[in-house]
Amino acid sequence: MRLTTSVLGLVAAVGLAGAAEAATVFPSFTPGSPVTATLSLATGGSPVTAIFLYSDAADRSILTPIVGSGLSFFFINNDPFATPIGTIVTFPFPVGPIAFQLQNTTKGQTYTTDSLDSDGYGHAVSITGTTNLADVETALGLAAGAISGQSGMNTAWSNFLALAGSAPITFIAWEDKKVGEDVDWDYNDLVFAFFPVRVEVAEPASLALLGAGLIGLGFAARRRRAV
Repeated sequence: MRLTTSVLGLVAAVGLAGAAEAATVFPSFTPGSPVTATLSLATGGSPVTAIFLYSDAADRSILTPIVGSGLSFFFINNDPFATPIGTIVTFPFPVGPIAFQLQNTTKGQTYTTDSLDSDGYGHAVSITGTTNLADVETALGLAAGAISGQSGMNTAWSNFLALAGSAPITFIAWEDKKVGEDVDWDYNDLVFAFFPVRVEVAEPASLALLGAGLIGLGFAARRRRAV
């Protein structure tokens, strides 16, 4: 059984400062070390709105949403027609499970939020529980102001929060290289935020119940064999 952890996005007149909130990073990671888990994402409604927050990637990359078997253009980085930082895009998405795909066209690699690469490593982490960009900078090991101090970000982020209202906001940060490509596993090469998107994780209580159920089934099976 899967329980959903939802985080409500808060509308603020100034979304770049203020008291720190309880940001949650999933999967948790240590800069320099790859994660071995994927993201399970879902929408609480349609359409979905996204904002391009930050790039520290030298390669050309394209981010697209995965909707069933179809792909549509989303954001592009390091290209003559690159998407400017702070761009807000709204697009239709079916309610329920979703995923995103990052194509590093320079290296010829493709990563998704819901799968591991050929080496068994994940390339995306999520941050929830905050609307404060300073918290995101801290969570990703970025210098203070790396995201929030960019030109025009104050207005762009405030507009995004106003659009979000009380919808759940999820930040997704990417590592755009893999083993053998001078990868640094810092998960801050490209950073985006989305609403109404939530991260679904199995809570400890549900895992305990699942474990107890499996133990019970095993015990019952042994008793039947004994009889």
